[in-house]
Amino acid sequence: MHFTILSSDTECYEGLKTVAKLTVKPGESITIPCMYHLTFKYYKKYWCYRSTLYYCNIMGTANSTKGKVTVTDYPENNFFTVTMRNLQPSTDYTHFWCAMSLTESSLYDDMRELSINYQSDPDLSVQRSEVSGEAGGNVSVLCRYSPRYRGEKKRWCRLRDQKCSAVGGFRSPADPNKGWDPQMRDDGFGTLSVEMVGVKQTDSGWYWCEVGDLQRPVYLSVTHEAAISVPTTSNRNSHGYTNDVK
Repeated sequence: MHFTILSSDTECYEGLKTVAKLTVKPGESITIPCMYHLTFKYYKKYWCYRSTLYYCNIMGTANSTKGKVTVTDYPENNFFTVTMRNLQPSTDYTHFWCAMSLTESSLYDDMRELSINYQSDPDLSVQRSEVSGEAGGNVSVLCRYSPRYRGEKKRWCRLRDQKCSAVGGFRSPADPNKGWDPQMRDDGFGTLSVEMVGVKQTDSGWYWCEVGDLQRPVYLSVTHEAAISVPTTSNRNSHGYTNDVK
């Protein structure tokens, strides 16, 4: 089964949000979030690879596992995740789509493309793809980038509203009602440090590190109790979340 793609320009589609370009190490597993507007809560969710300019072949559907791909929908949080395991440049594709349709006969209702490049030493990675902390505390994230990205712009972004904070950019005083107060430091030698200050439970969700044209997703869990694991592919717990795949 495949979708026919009427246009390769994805900027016109606003219903879905995801990262645009990733670098991964061969053999690595990665979880990718696809966030959608609540209007699409009951639409069918897909993950597909773009085999040609006009066709996208389905690799997985919501709440199922097929081969190395698991797709899990979280309608209560308005996103679905795609986990791809043991990625290999010799057998896996490089261009993919988050996609949704109202019915199985629909070609598509919304799609968003992203690309994956395979590198033995990725140009952008994160120390941990899942971070957690207690409400009122601080949460730290470390992003690693290659020497050729030293001079590129670096940002920390929140997926649900695509709000970003840049290194060296203007940072307004913390808003106690919004909980968005990321403090960032670039050491200039390959490490971008991000600290979320005074986090709230409502800050839980997907974020990404961005260096130049590359992004890397990170799931933040904020709780008053024991940390809730990032939604990925296995061991779904009582909260409806699952443990990260390493």
